[in-house]
Amino acid sequence: MTTIAILGAAGNMGTRATNALKNDPDCELLYVEAGEAGMEKLREGGLTPTPMEE
Repeated sequence: MTTIAILGAAGNMGTRATNALKNDPDCELLYVEAGEAGMEKLREGGLTPTPMEE
């Protein structure tokens, strides 16, 4: 399995990358966001955000 960190996952390009990869069984995605607003947007979409520090 491949682990992919999507930096800025709540932004426009991050959302596109997420939508393209989220159903791929060979990928584990880390949805990385630095700000609380972005993390909340991910949570609202049913995703678990990963803080930038990790």
